[in-house]
Amino acid sequence: MALSVAALLAPVTCGAAAATPPVTGNEAIVAVGAVGPKPIVSPDGTRLYVADNGSSGASVLAFDTTTGAALPAETTDVDEDEITGLALGPDGHTFHVAGTNNAATAGLQIIQH
Repeated sequence: MALSVAALLAPVTCGAAAATPPVTGNEAIVAVGAVGPKPIVSPDGTRLYVADNGSSGASVLAFDTTTGAALPAETTDVDEDEITGLALGPDGHTFHVAGTNNAATAGLQIIQH
């Protein structure tokens, strides 16, 4: 599956046709596994975090919101098979991750990144 950062940041409208965001040349297309819960933006607006439920395990991917570039150094692996919920603390550096292992047990992790 390919994921466009620009598409994730595009405004959503209800009841009316949504305008397609302009292409700026800063868009990033990144191959990810199954995308988990809704992506989140850091409190300062500089990062977009996307839950990736890939075949090799779940992780939280980071992207620069200005350039759309993936930030592999800021990717955070989690101890869950599938991320079902994702929140970012007000400090911008603490993930609250809900997930499941083998679809049988649920877990909650608090991860500093």
